[in-house]
Amino acid sequence: MKIIALSEAFNLLEDFAKLPGDVRKDPYRTGLLPPDVWKGFVMMQTSFPREFWVAQSDDGRTIARIGASVSPVLSSEGAIGFFETNLADKEGKAAAKTLLSTAEAWLKSKGVTKANGPMNFNTWFPYRFRVGEPEERFTWEPENPPEYVAIWEAAGYSVLENYHSQGHEGLGAFASRLEPSYEKANDAGFVFRPFESARVLEKEVPILYDISMEGFRENFMFEPIPYQAFQALYVPIAGKLDLGLSYVASHPDHGNVGFFFAFQDKDYVVFKTVAVKYVARGKGVSNAMMYLGARKAQDRGLSKLITAMVKSGAQSESYGKKATTLWENKYVLLSKAI
Repeated sequence: MKIIALSEAFNLLEDFAKLPGDVRKDPYRTGLLPPDVWKGFVMMQTSFPREFWVAQSDDGRTIARIGASVSPVLSSEGAIGFFETNLADKEGKAAAKTLLSTAEAWLKSKGVTKANGPMNFNTWFPYRFRVGEPEERFTWEPENPPEYVAIWEAAGYSVLENYHSQGHEGLGAFASRLEPSYEKANDAGFVFRPFESARVLEKEVPILYDISMEGFRENFMFEPIPYQAFQALYVPIAGKLDLGLSYVASHPDHGNVGFFFAFQDKDYVVFKTVAVKYVARGKGVSNAMMYLGARKAQDRGLSKLITAMVKSGAQSESYGKKATTLWENKYVLLSKAI
């Protein structure tokens, strides 16, 4: 088995990008990114050090991959992600273990003493492992064979943070509980409009970027990213999702102050992301946007919602308490002192 860095063998980029599609089996192919997206991540210009590796069997087959990067703002911390291995290959688990050690050694050479993962660069990009077998699967959540978690834990990684998505019934009751917040925000002069789905990249993404860089600044493991990288996050969904349930909040004195990112998936409305600038906090703005999204979803005939990808203990966890829980999918972020 050979471990090869992409910086030394860029001709292996195609193998790196195709590997998830080649080795994943159902049901772990849900939401699988196409090879061009993985290539884009590797070729993306970044301000921080990063490296990628593949493992090849003795007969020259690419059987595993990994990537690592150094955080530009979190002191002595780094990320390990882009993890994939061929579990059907007799060398797959050994290759995964060796790649983890290789990534850790590279991070240590850069002064890193703590590795977090799985994380592709930072929390803006795909990160976390799913744990357990879910009742329902969705393309927007982490997906992985359960053996991946076991491989990392055997290598000394433990849970740093827990996350969950919950399906709820009672969308109407949920909206009714938020209506006073909408009235409060409306009386305070805040104005709400739905996303322009046809102009997401052109009009909405610059607004979302401005709000996000302030609104998420205090979030766990926040790192600012360049606008071009932020825009790239929305390229896969532009024109593919109906964002008519998403809203932007503004105020005559402060401009755009918040956004609520929601969409329909199956027979649910998915409450994905909400961000509000400091000047508008405590004034009912986030609840007002969710109220509008919930009411519009009701108009479509929906009665169920999902509170998606919530960090355990976060304030947004309380939104799910306004409805009756049907199921829960769980995820973890791991870490290890190196």
